[in-house]
Amino acid sequence: MDNLDPTGSKRRFSLSVFLGWVFVLGLLIPAAGVGVISLSGLPHAKLDIWAQFTAPALVYSLCLGLVLLLFRRRRPAALAFLVSLVLLFAVMPQWSPRGPRPQKDAPVVRLYSANVHVDNRDVTAMRASIEAARPDIIVLIELGILTPEAREHLLRDYPHRSSSDPAGHGDTVAQAVIASRWPLSPVRSLSNWNQTVVGRVETPVGPVNVVATHFTRPWPYVPSIAQIRQAETLTETLHELDSPVIVAGDFNSTSAARIGRGLRAANDLHPAPAYPGTWPTFLPSVFGITIDQVYASEDLAFVSRRIGVPMGSDHRPVVTEITRAMPASRRPTGPHDRSAESQRPSTPVQKPSE
Repeated sequence: MDNLDPTGSKRRFSLSVFLGWVFVLGLLIPAAGVGVISLSGLPHAKLDIWAQFTAPALVYSLCLGLVLLLFRRRRPAALAFLVSLVLLFAVMPQWSPRGPRPQKDAPVVRLYSANVHVDNRDVTAMRASIEAARPDIIVLIELGILTPEAREHLLRDYPHRSSSDPAGHGDTVAQAVIASRWPLSPVRSLSNWNQTVVGRVETPVGPVNVVATHFTRPWPYVPSIAQIRQAETLTETLHELDSPVIVAGDFNSTSAARIGRGLRAANDLHPAPAYPGTWPTFLPSVFGITIDQVYASEDLAFVSRRIGVPMGSDHRPVVTEITRAMPASRRPTGPHDRSAESQRPSTPVQKPSE
């Protein structure tokens, strides 16, 4: 007769359960940390870098929960879905941002904006992407030095143009470019380390100031103060412009992270919805993060936002449709309404604590 040892069997079972939970927690704690950091809004540079990844962390935790459920691990699956709920709250300001409603029957302006990458010389792919979007205004970031013929082919049908001062060295010299079907008056180009150009476009919704900009990469690639300095410079420029304003480009930050929050608050801007992600292109867009943003002033409203056809860059292009916003006197009032001027901070972002 076998000598059964129920105590030993129970001990082995408890150990396997314990190790299983350790494994699951090891998979979930990083994702949960991303959600908590994002919701906290802490300005610390080393924490803010993690707040950029709320969207892919949400998709990851949802997939993990489904896998656990498939293997009938109900309690670990429930924990994964709880983490997903935290991340959903964290990502909603990006995916479904607050903003004014479109004015009914107002003309619509279609904007194509993309970081084409300084080393990208595939003018055919870039042109095909633009043609597929059929935009009225084009904003290109990191456009490398092209031959006059290639540049003319790329921007054909958009005769009104304005470019930033070239930035970079050698083969990495690039510009920000605004091109329009409609008349465009150059306003200014910021001659600093980021590519920024401002043009006033005569659109069917009235004159619109279009700003193309490119922010440097975040910490740890450069000192954390670099993006803050760029945000301050951009804010000074925006405060000199008449509304309405559209700001588009590569911000190397999501709209809900430190830089995005600061720009929105300091300039009374609202972002286009940020789903799906724009970077990097080697991952499915559902796992991407949206660092390529389009912001608009309160007198403009977004009608739609989508991802454009790939054009050879590691960033996906963004196609937005913009129109006049419903007049403020006719907008629904609520607890989130505020006086923009009275609550505008003097600086766009908090200085980081290192």
